[in-house]
Amino acid sequence: MEKLLAVVETTETEPRLRLLETTRAYALERLGQSGEREAVAHRHAEYYHNLFERAEGEAARPADEWLADYAREIDNLRGALDWAFSPGGDGSIGVALTAAAVALWMRLSLLEECRRRAARALAALGAGASRDAHHEMKLHGAVAASLSYSRGAASPETSMAYTRALGIAESLDDAEYRLRALWGLWAYHTAGGRHHVALELAQRFSTLAAERPDPNDRLSGEGMIGVSQFYLGDLPSARHHLEHALVGYVTPDQTSHIIRFHAD
Repeated sequence: MEKLLAVVETTETEPRLRLLETTRAYALERLGQSGEREAVAHRHAEYYHNLFERAEGEAARPADEWLADYAREIDNLRGALDWAFSPGGDGSIGVALTAAAVALWMRLSLLEECRRRAARALAALGAGASRDAHHEMKLHGAVAASLSYSRGAASPETSMAYTRALGIAESLDDAEYRLRALWGLWAYHTAGGRHHVALELAQRFSTLAAERPDPNDRLSGEGMIGVSQFYLGDLPSARHHLEHALVGYVTPDQTSHIIRFHAD
């Protein structure tokens, strides 16, 4: 009778081999005995860091295609991060991998996992992991976005995370994360009834979005201004901006726009 060491998992793209749990446990035990487990775990984490950096760069692809390629790697991602932040791991790789993988958690709606993993990576930065401003900015943005979805835009923790992300984005002149953070702070002040502050943030968003290649960024700014003016009682101006946003909006063929600004 044949003894199988692995099973074949078929997907819409290509078959994959997966070790049986008993086989996997035995292989890990022998790997530990060989003294090479840490080196293999390091290479594994580096591989998935490179893979999710590539995934991050492909975020504009249609969501179903993107997820078909990368969602199946979620357990490898978790394993790599668990090792990276363990006593014998490499926190710097863990920080970089966490920042690169945010898009996967968000597209899978794993909000609490996203927040928890990003907070863990930020703690590692505070504990001495190699500091990278771009990674720190993305991690604060991930905490803010996941909190905004799960606890609401009015959460003070959400505002704090967006404020930190905005400060770093401005120091780096990163337009994408400046837009994300401005949107988040606008939503926070709108939810709290501070509509004059919200209008100022919407106008800052709109000015920046006018320089961006995606016309929907500019139209999102129009919508934000319109909503703020509505709450301030300036109904003619609100209608003008909201109608402009609706008439000009181009339906995107992927979900990154919705993920960035939480609205369709």
